[in-house]
Amino acid sequence: MKQIARFAEYCVTGGLFWLCMISFYTLSVIPAGEDNFFVSGLTLWNNWIIVFAATLTNMGSGLEKVLFAAGLLAIFFTGLILDMISPRFFNSLEAYIFKKKFLEPNQSWLDPLMLENDVFIQQSYKQYLESNWFECCVKHKKNYARVKAFIQSYLFTYASGSHLEAVTDKIQIWRTSRSLAMSMLVLAALLSLTYAIVVNTETLSTATLGTTVIGIPILLLVISVSVNVSMFQRLWMLIAALTYTTICKEQPDILKVSRIEGRSRQELLETAKKIKAEQQKKAAS
Repeated sequence: MKQIARFAEYCVTGGLFWLCMISFYTLSVIPAGEDNFFVSGLTLWNNWIIVFAATLTNMGSGLEKVLFAAGLLAIFFTGLILDMISPRFFNSLEAYIFKKKFLEPNQSWLDPLMLENDVFIQQSYKQYLESNWFECCVKHKKNYARVKAFIQSYLFTYASGSHLEAVTDKIQIWRTSRSLAMSMLVLAALLSLTYAIVVNTETLSTATLGTTVIGIPILLLVISVSVNVSMFQRLWMLIAALTYTTICKEQPDILKVSRIEGRSRQELLETAKKIKAEQQKKAAS
């Protein structure tokens, strides 16, 4: 079932990418200064469909199936490639949002959890939390990946099955939205480069040139970033709530430190160390 869901995810993102490419090609072949741009585009698509249907009819049923399979594979691998390259473009932004929207607001109960597992995570967590925005986005991306992986591993170890299913669904939706955002970025780059380099700009008006080279790409960029940020925040809002409730259920002693009011972070960490030492003495005895 998971394999089918992943295949469908890649096909959706790959299909949208090629739909964007067809739209982009339509924009490039419609003559400049066309009065009814929308009708011209629909007429062009209708002509392409007629030619494509006639070509399939002449090929025969055997070649039709081969062409269909090849097209499906092309769409699938396009979605797979988008999913693989999208983290390269959005990872820095996600690292900053993760720190500002997840770690810092929940620091009171995350600090004791990280200290409880200090052998693996404490140093990475401390460096990442104390970094400025530039270090967070550039220098400490490995620490971001390590902290994120630890929290997900903790949740998948202790949380119940129904909660894990909700998290898995959210992760899948976020990955799909990130791939869709990546396809929009590719379209924006192609629009800018093609109209700036390939298309004869002397035949275009200033308004048309500004819209296609600057306006539409910026709009696509804003939409892609907004979609990815929105889905990423929703995902980690759910993970934060489930992680806290899981700690309350499985390891309530960790939260004793977070309930101490009026103390600095260093004092809370020292208190957490004392509690941990007492727990180790009790276990040894």
